[in-house]
Amino acid sequence: MGASLPEFKEPYPVYRGFRVPLWEKGAPVAVRRVTDDDRKEFLEMLSRLRGLLERLVKHWETVGVKEEDLLERVADAIAIFLKAPLLAEVTPVAPTPLKAFAYMLLLPEEYGKMVAEDPYKFAVNLTALFGSEEFRQVKEYLSPLFDPATSQLVFNAWVKFPADTRPGYNTSSLVAHALLTSALVWVQECNREAPTGRLAMMRLSALLHDLGKVLDPEHHYEASEQLARRLLTGLLPDGLVSEVARIIREHHRAGGVLAEADRLAAASDRLDFVVQATIGEELKKMESLLKLPKDSWDFWREACRKVEELRDAGVISEDPVRELTQKFLERLAGGVGAKLSQEQGEGKADTYLVLVDVDSVQSFVFRSQEIRVVAAASYLIDLAVHAHFLYYLRAKSIKVPPEAVLYSGGGMLLLVLPKRMIERLRDLARGYAEKFGPQLHVALAPFSTSYPYVSGLLFPAMSFEKNNVAFGMSKPEGMEGSRGLCRLCYSAPAVTTVDTPEGKVDACKVCHDLYELGSKLHFKAKWESRIAVDGAEFSPSQSFGALWEEVSGDIMRIIAGHTPDEIEKAKGGEVNWRDYAVVRFDGNMMGSFMHEAVSFSDAVERSFRIDVAMKTAYRKALEALYLGVKEAVGKEEAMKAVSQVFLGTIYMGGDDGLILSPSWAAPVLAHFIAEEFCRQLGLKRGLSVAVVAGPVKMNLWSLIDSAGELLKVAKGVIRSRENASLGALVFDIYESGSPSGSSAVERISLLSRRARPSNVAETTVCGESTIDSIQPYLIELGDGAEPEAWRTVFRLVFAPEGVNGQWSDSVSFEVHKRSFGVAFLTSRPSGSEPSKKVESERLRKLRAATLRAWSEVSGSPCWREILAVYLQRQAARGEGGLGDAYKSLLELVRATFLGAPPGKRAIPLADVLILIKLAGGGAW
Repeated sequence: MGASLPEFKEPYPVYRGFRVPLWEKGAPVAVRRVTDDDRKEFLEMLSRLRGLLERLVKHWETVGVKEEDLLERVADAIAIFLKAPLLAEVTPVAPTPLKAFAYMLLLPEEYGKMVAEDPYKFAVNLTALFGSEEFRQVKEYLSPLFDPATSQLVFNAWVKFPADTRPGYNTSSLVAHALLTSALVWVQECNREAPTGRLAMMRLSALLHDLGKVLDPEHHYEASEQLARRLLTGLLPDGLVSEVARIIREHHRAGGVLAEADRLAAASDRLDFVVQATIGEELKKMESLLKLPKDSWDFWREACRKVEELRDAGVISEDPVRELTQKFLERLAGGVGAKLSQEQGEGKADTYLVLVDVDSVQSFVFRSQEIRVVAAASYLIDLAVHAHFLYYLRAKSIKVPPEAVLYSGGGMLLLVLPKRMIERLRDLARGYAEKFGPQLHVALAPFSTSYPYVSGLLFPAMSFEKNNVAFGMSKPEGMEGSRGLCRLCYSAPAVTTVDTPEGKVDACKVCHDLYELGSKLHFKAKWESRIAVDGAEFSPSQSFGALWEEVSGDIMRIIAGHTPDEIEKAKGGEVNWRDYAVVRFDGNMMGSFMHEAVSFSDAVERSFRIDVAMKTAYRKALEALYLGVKEAVGKEEAMKAVSQVFLGTIYMGGDDGLILSPSWAAPVLAHFIAEEFCRQLGLKRGLSVAVVAGPVKMNLWSLIDSAGELLKVAKGVIRSRENASLGALVFDIYESGSPSGSSAVERISLLSRRARPSNVAETTVCGESTIDSIQPYLIELGDGAEPEAWRTVFRLVFAPEGVNGQWSDSVSFEVHKRSFGVAFLTSRPSGSEPSKKVESERLRKLRAATLRAWSEVSGSPCWREILAVYLQRQAARGEGGLGDAYKSLLELVRATFLGAPPGKRAIPLADVLILIKLAGGGAW
């Protein structure tokens, strides 16, 4: 790989501090020492980057790319590579937006023709491309970029290496610093109207300028130069490699463009006044004792050598770098951060932060009760924000490089741009909205090294933009002579038709395009797509042994848990139709999570961590599902179960999503995703999840609406407790009718005191509530105790073997895995072979015992106390073969009533019955 490798030299222990702790070895880690293994992984990452560049450069040579374009493409490839974890797919039907961006940017000769100004046409082109023979032949050029191992290595590089080794300053990411430096270099060169070759040269140098800090922080100029040569030699002409090396070697010399960009990026992350406000007193004492300036390398070397003197002075006890980093984080969280927005930092008049926000994202996504439209609209929002709008700008001569996109997601895009591009971008955003549908709002603020200060300007400016109603806009097309209202959204005039399974339906232009797009990228495309889980790779078509044409009319029945053979039996009345569930989830207080960022690096890393957390939680949930069902009944059934959840994954954007799944799998799936999301964010934020199930023939939109409103209830409970690290799970099932969001909230309010608004009266008899629920169940992690659901109703229904050991990520995975197997067996019909009937019989008896016990004690103001006595008696008698069921219920009473403190006593029989119905899945 080119030049020789620099020697590893650690001047003193190097630590990375985390504003959002890293989950590692079963616990959140706030301060972590960089290890030799980390450095080996970093070099492996660079080796993979070299392999990617070798493939690309060889290909670019065959298509005749010019030298200045070659530099630009190499810089683009490196910037995209450093965002590799964000390229991971949840469902590989069409390329994720960022993945599509990578293809179009790095292989424009092959894929540039797919770009269309109309985002709908572009999305259709992408779906066609993804399944083409041409794509299969050319995609190998970028295969190292999309390898899961690459994604993990890049993620590790993001979180494990600090941009600065000093306490307080070591909370910024080296990778985030490199990307921001390159973005600021690009802006400065654009303002100077530098030629394309110069722009690319400076971007490339900025991206690589600090790599050497991984191996030799003190002499990182030389180490960075050596790593850059090692990466680029043989790929670029020797003269260009030498020029990049020179710029890197001299990048701290005053007056240079890279030096200025590096200084601004560092100032954005180092926040000197914050360090002084948090650990300034300790640093002052250390300077006095060591007789050295605190910013020198010798200062920290001496501090690590003279631990005993510092201990005697009461400054530290063992490790000055680690302990001061810990104190910095604790004191910053303790209130100093609230003062940050008052610090204006250093401004940059010709550099702007630009926030682009899609108007009314949820209204656009849920404009129709047709699931194809929902899937297409959510994909289109992500495609527009992450990729297509950037293509559109490029087509109009605004070439925003990947690193100038500071973060994107949730319908929002934050860019750093030169001043001279701003007005042009505003005009283009207005034109884009006409093609796209939703309006694009643009807000801006001059760049400042104080992220809290500039975001305090930027987000209110966006609020003003959104609330500034534009008068004199053209009127929407009239209804005269039209087909009437669109039968998909009921909000716009119908101008065309779409072909649905029920026949032709009048539709507006937007719904027509979304329906057509949804048909291409949703169920049909997923049926043939490959799923990789636990080393196995398969498609739904393979799992069920059927072609799309054979199942297209029964896809919701398959998602509900049927096989094609079972569907035919159900149509003939031989077996029952199964239930399906809607799972909706959303992060708790994520707005404040982003606003708590103290620097650009912090903000970018938070956005990055949210995306990775959600994808990791989903992937691990599918793995637990696969292994649990596989261990219970074998690989074939496990593949089908995973395929059903995969088919029903409608969208997952950042911290929110919508999944349709078999009823039996939904509660365990939802709880696992919520838990793992929280762990991946270092227990700083939780996820609220709502599960609502019903018969497969029940209106899907009724369940989606009900789940959405119950999700609001769960999030409201979290907000009332002012603990954003909590997760929450709420669940219900309807056997008939057409539920709505309002009826779902009314029902849960009658059952649960926790979910009941203050203005809703409790249903009582003689002053006592008639039945208990303790929903939403809170998910609190970190103390080794089982989450609330698992020590109560989930244990009763899904974990008859109990939980072994303290609750941890490994114990949680094992319990959820086993519970998926239990739930699968529970959902098997009564005619199943004996090996599959054990769990369903157990829960049948538990349901019978619950109903019998309730009939005996209901109506009494002291029903809970009476129930405890009744269960003890029935457990001893074992009447009707229900002795074990009564014993299990008695354990629940001990956990939630007899052993609970006053004011928190409840016996959630309602929740037990709902969970049993969910686990039964409609089969009995």
